[in-house]
Amino acid sequence: MRMNAANLITLAVVAVYLMLPVDLISDVIPVVGQLDDTIVAVAGLVSTMARLKS
Repeated sequence: MRMNAANLITLAVVAVYLMLPVDLISDVIPVVGQLDDTIVAVAGLVSTMARLKS
């Protein structure tokens, strides 16, 4: 199975976002701080999987 450029870019952006110390919501806020990281990761994976199926 080959991945197109859009899928690779999506996965790269998600990986970079998760590695950077800058967040949409600060990790200082309990639960919500980690939740935004989880939402970004899941959204990126779901988006990539949907494009792979089509």
